[in-house]
Amino acid sequence: MSHNDLRLECHSELMKLAWKIIRKSRQNLSELGFTWGQYNIMKNIMPGESITLSELSSRALKENSNVTPLVDYLEEKGIIMRANDPQDRRITRVRLTENGKNIREMAISSHQEFIKEVFKYVPYEDMERFLEIIKVFQTYIMP
Repeated sequence: MSHNDLRLECHSELMKLAWKIIRKSRQNLSELGFTWGQYNIMKNIMPGESITLSELSSRALKENSNVTPLVDYLEEKGIIMRANDPQDRRITRVRLTENGKNIREMAISSHQEFIKEVFKYVPYEDMERFLEIIKVFQTYIMP
């Protein structure tokens, strides 16, 4: 197999693997009552902190305009709440409600257990090596 063909096959297999994992993760989160986007927003608000929508967008790797409907949904469900910044009323901050802290912890714990289950048949040494290889790719692809 030529170098170019090997590169193409690596890309294809990596994409297949990524999509399988993404599909399984989305299905698991759906069973918990969340979309990936909702979970990602909730996961990126630490208990006890109050952050701006811009900070949240940055952490969640999303555009501000994509965060707003997710925040709206989580606020409607009583998981997070918005408040004006005390120093600058033009700035809106979000934080977890008391109920939201519990829901966040449950969702993260449950999803982490699911992820462990997905990878349980892969030997530890193979996962270590795979992680090393991913880091090499990230160095060259996303410097």
